Amino acid sequence: MTKITLALLVAYAPLLLYVFFFQDKLLFFPDKRPFSDCSWIEQKGGQIVWDKKYNARYYFQEKPQAKATLVHFHGNAGGACDRIIILDKLDDQPINVALVEYPGYAGNTDQKGEKAFLENAESVLKSLKSQNPEVPFIHYGESLGTGIATYLASTQEVKGVILQSPYPSLGEVGQFHYPFLPVKLIIKNNFPLKKWAEKVKAPVLIMHGQNDDIIPYSLGQKASTFFKSPLRFETLKDRGHNDLLDHDKMWSVVKSFLKDVL
Repeated sequence: MTKITLALLVAYAPLLLYVFFFQDKLLFFPDKRPFSDCSWIEQKGGQIVWDKKYNARYYFQEKPQAKATLVHFHGNAGGACDRIIILDKLDDQPINVALVEYPGYAGNTDQKGEKAFLENAESVLKSLKSQNPEVPFIHYGESLGTGIATYLASTQEVKGVILQSPYPSLGEVGQFHYPFLPVKLIIKNNFPLKKWAEKVKAPVLIMHGQNDDIIPYSLGQKASTFFKSPLRFETLKDRGHNDLLDHDKMWSVVKSFLKDVL
């Protein structure tokens, strides 16, 4: 072993160990604002729900004669309160909207991660079902949340699945950004969307920004290949990752999909 190789290994090993032990801090960027500090939802006619029975936290806007409840799972940064714009964009739709908050977010100190998020999502659905047992679900996942939405749709009957900027697995996203690290081997929260996708039976809408530099467009395309149910893939030209929620074209696509599945 040459001195140069040894020197590289000495430098590489601490980096690898750092990434392995602190990967959660590199992945999750929660908003620390308290969950109850979201007056916007009440201004939109919604409510702040903390169902202690199921330990489920979500913001909920209910509409009379709703045909479904759209359950939204946000990305890895910020929090559910940041997604109030969704209520405005879907104000003319005959659906309830639930914006789900994750463990470890919005002032919560619970453990973050794949297992915790999936269990939390199931608890939210139980809470919603206890209030409106006859109203079906539509799952909407954004970025990180696309894995959660897909998992839920793989385990239960839903009216439809909407995925905004999906991935085959988070390991593949990390590998893209850090090709010099064995991310796929060391990642603890992989969210293997590709494994869950093949079990989804409901219609699926995938939307991905062509200029996405966080979850590359090519990975969104790859994710779409694992679904066996009816699927529509919408390319959002001249858009990236964080500029989609205010994109009118994207919402026209969403409304078209909702019309088809409701």
